[in-house]
Amino acid sequence: MSNVGSLAAPQQQQQQLQLDAGWERLEGVRRQVESGAALSTQLAELMRGVDGRLSQLERDVSDVHRTSSHLQLVHNNIDAVLDSVDRKLAVFDTAASVQPTIRAGLRGGEVEAYVQCLDRVGQAISYLTRNKQFKSSSAALAQLKELRDVGVEQCEQLFGALLVRHSIPLDPARFGYTAPAAAAPGEPGAASLTDPTRRLQRTPSSLQSLASMPAAAIAAGQPPSSSASSAATPGPAEPQAEDEYALIRAEGIGELKRLVARFVSLGASKYIVDYADKRVKAINSALRRLSPDKMIADEPASPAPAASQRQTASSSSSAAAVPVHPFASCVSFYLCLLTHEAALCAELINDAASIDRCLSHIIEHTSPLLLDTADSINILKKSVDKGFGVFVLLELWSRCSRLVQQHHQLLMVDDEKHFLRLTAMVEDFAAGADKCLEDFDSYVRTDYGKQLPPDGTVHELTSNACVFLKRLYDGRDALQELRASASTTASGAGGIAAEFTRAPLPVLHACCLGCLGCLGCLGCLRVPLAARRCVFVRVLLQLSDNLAAKAKREKKQALANVFMLNNLHYIDKTLRSPPLSSLLMLPAAGLKEFSKGIERSISEQRDIYKASWKPALELINSDSVKIKDKAKLSSKEKDTLKAKFKGFNSEIQELFNTQRTYFIPDVELRKVVRSDIQAIIVRPYAAFYDSFAAVPFSKNQGKYVAYSKDTLQAMLAKFFEGSAA
Repeated sequence: MSNVGSLAAPQQQQQQLQLDAGWERLEGVRRQVESGAALSTQLAELMRGVDGRLSQLERDVSDVHRTSSHLQLVHNNIDAVLDSVDRKLAVFDTAASVQPTIRAGLRGGEVEAYVQCLDRVGQAISYLTRNKQFKSSSAALAQLKELRDVGVEQCEQLFGALLVRHSIPLDPARFGYTAPAAAAPGEPGAASLTDPTRRLQRTPSSLQSLASMPAAAIAAGQPPSSSASSAATPGPAEPQAEDEYALIRAEGIGELKRLVARFVSLGASKYIVDYADKRVKAINSALRRLSPDKMIADEPASPAPAASQRQTASSSSSAAAVPVHPFASCVSFYLCLLTHEAALCAELINDAASIDRCLSHIIEHTSPLLLDTADSINILKKSVDKGFGVFVLLELWSRCSRLVQQHHQLLMVDDEKHFLRLTAMVEDFAAGADKCLEDFDSYVRTDYGKQLPPDGTVHELTSNACVFLKRLYDGRDALQELRASASTTASGAGGIAAEFTRAPLPVLHACCLGCLGCLGCLGCLRVPLAARRCVFVRVLLQLSDNLAAKAKREKKQALANVFMLNNLHYIDKTLRSPPLSSLLMLPAAGLKEFSKGIERSISEQRDIYKASWKPALELINSDSVKIKDKAKLSSKEKDTLKAKFKGFNSEIQELFNTQRTYFIPDVELRKVVRSDIQAIIVRPYAAFYDSFAAVPFSKNQGKYVAYSKDTLQAMLAKFFEGSAA
């Protein structure tokens, strides 16, 4: 136990020591807390003092800020006033600062600086114009305007130089047009352009549409808003318009547009006339390259006379090719150029009134070349013999009418005077065509020459009428259009053109030509009045009357017969050959009746011609010679045979001498007529020759039997060759 008590005493002492140490630490903490509380109280008092001072400082700073803001506002106002004064002084000093540059003129590398000086002048003029209250504004404004005029003049000279430098020559070949080739004597000139209307799709529907289209789209033939349609239609890509159809090089467009913008800002407008004058010069030069002077006399004054037409039926019935007249190509080229010029104006100027003014000036000074050429063509074609100038005038009327109407909006720019001038040109062509039709109608009706061709061949009137009809058939569409135009307008061709086409082409009205063989009454053909108004029926009837009158006045019956055979056969073959054969094959054309009438007339003429051989035929009639014994002839029988052979020789020789110059150019007809003669003469003569040539009716037998069978046949084979030998 003692041991346990001895062990507990130290532990208690140790615990007591620990408790004492803990109380001391707690006492220290208490003292620190009391000290911190006292410090906190002091700090709170200090903060309350600082807060009061800060509030006072804030009140003081607010007063200073209000004073500073007022001073800043005053400073800004002073700066604004000074800037305004500087700007006003700069405006008044503009003339002095830019005058050296503007007076010195443009130099190679100073264009931009020069243009900037002009911009300053323009701005100064605008300012002084608005603020005329300044004391010295009038003097400064006058000086600035003088400098502006000098600068604008310099820029206009630069504009003209740039326009000339960047303009691409208007070579017609680049647009698909060439000058007419030199024609051989007596042959019409031909234009290289097959269809001058092929570029009409390039014409926008209105000038407003043109102004909204770039030049590239116009030149490439794209109508306004054509992107969808072009995308829907597959095909080869169009070539770059700038390369093929551009009027100004691309690098020059930007420079010219910048100068135009300066002109607009400065209120200058003289550049429009200068621009238009230079484009006029370019267009007129391009038109002259098409040689309009060569377009006037482009085909013979009259068709070749029929007397010299020693040709086969196939060659005589071939229709002459009618090429596109070069003047129509020239008009198409001119309107194509105007379309491109309109697009170029829209791209450079971008002002509707200025575009109208520019295009009007261009048309005003380029159209006279076309109008003068058209007048010369019209005068010449109206003077062509027998009205054969109608074909050129009809073609020009048809093509130029379509061209002018399809470019109506372009030509109506500014006012309608340009459209009316070209319309008057077209109407002059129509009036000229009407005059030519009247001349031809009069020619067919009144050509009553007394003398037939000495060889009885196809008369010039017949040949000309058939050629005229074939060419008129080729131009039937234009003639129909002319008739329609004459019926819808008070002006233009309203005379014989309308009368000639009153019956619809290509219908040739049915008619009975049953009495065509009557030489004295060809005009009494039973043709309805409506059919007589058709040009083809009308011409054929008048031609028939004229030929019959000519033949009736001829004293030599055989010549009249050969003449009518040649002419009737020529007419028949012409009507049966292209292109008129397609017209006559129509059910309403009465081809069967007409053919029967022609064939009947030819048959009657053959019968009449064969009758001219009757005296010779009667002499060799074996039945008229009565011989009892050929071995012992009486004197009377001998005299009879001598008279028969001698009379036959005389008749044959007279017929040969009279008809050896007669000519039947058609091989088929010549063969038929010769066959008729052989049937009439050769066969009866052969029988007569076989019966009596060997009978001893004379000591000089050869004196009377002049022709053997072969000799006679060879002699008759020379008929209708047209040789006097």
